[in-house]
Amino acid sequence: ANKQTKKAIELRNNIRDISFEITGNELVALLLESDEIKRHQPIFNRLQRKTLFNFGIIEETDDNGYRRFKTARIKPETDVLLAAASMEEAKQLLDRLVQKHRLCQKLCGLYPAVHACFKYSIGQCDGACTGKEAPENYNRRVEEALESLHYKHDNFLIIGDGRRNDELSVVQVENGKYIGYGFVDREFAGDGIDTLLEAVHPRMDNRDIQRILRHFVNQGKTKQILPY
Repeated sequence: ANKQTKKAIELRNNIRDISFEITGNELVALLLESDEIKRHQPIFNRLQRKTLFNFGIIEETDDNGYRRFKTARIKPETDVLLAAASMEEAKQLLDRLVQKHRLCQKLCGLYPAVHACFKYSIGQCDGACTGKEAPENYNRRVEEALESLHYKHDNFLIIGDGRRNDELSVVQVENGKYIGYGFVDREFAGDGIDTLLEAVHPRMDNRDIQRILRHFVNQGKTKQILPY
């Protein structure tokens, strides 16, 4: 308790100014918060301060036809499935995919072994590491894992409550990339997609933003999704 009290006092003593911005709904609030954290780099919020994501998960197919995920340092031209701020974070993200989709630790580079991986020994791997599971069977689960990383639509708008009763929020994703958000009067929202797109103000896309968006989309927490 004393440690927490000291932290609270330190935080209080470092406050210079307090401001707020009305967002209308939780999704826009989280998107704005993430953007502000990366822009201002606050001392006491370390979780989303990273702005460089030089590591990630990539895919390749081996000589036996097994589709493999692996962690790697990425370059601008790298076709990355998930980006991360460190190699350790990339391995953690890959481990979650392995557990959720019953993938092979060895084929994903998470368990160095000559023969079988550890999960095979405890019945949690179907034997792709030993050749006992056919590539086509294993690759089906790889495809399921890939689908879980993608949005259902490449281009879509997320419509939510605005800052006032007569307003709606508009969050834009195009080609799987977060473009930004904005607000539009309800009376003009039905004028067509162009009206909604014009309301969007550009914002920075990054791994944390994508995590927030996927959570809201996959959990069905959005008011309306409008593909275009």
